[in-house]
Amino acid sequence: MSGLKSNRDLWKKIIPVAFHVDYWDHFGWRDRFAKPEFTSRQQRYAAAWGGDSLYTPGFVVNGKEWRDWFGGNVTPTSSAKVGVLRVSFSKRRKTQCQFCSGDNTTRGFSVECRIAG
Repeated sequence: MSGLKSNRDLWKKIIPVAFHVDYWDHFGWRDRFAKPEFTSRQQRYAAAWGGDSLYTPGFVVNGKEWRDWFGGNVTPTSSAKVGVLRVSFSKRRKTQCQFCSGDNTTRGFSVECRIAG
């Protein structure tokens, strides 16, 4: 993700997120940021993509795995408006996110942020 720092679409069309999974724990590769709900997300992706194994994709763009990232290809973006994302930061460093989709369905999220780079 550090390669995205110079991407002109960063924070305009691309919002990078990382979901640390816990399914590597049994190999001794513990991730202190891992959460079971992130592993559940990966399990849902695997089921939706018709995969027979669980793994961590490099990138997911609009709900689909994007495999061209390691070839240095440009991140796929679309000019179609799919909704509005609002992010606010409190003084206690808590981040609140709200996404309102094109059909006016609103969902709230609680997000943990880390400063990269």
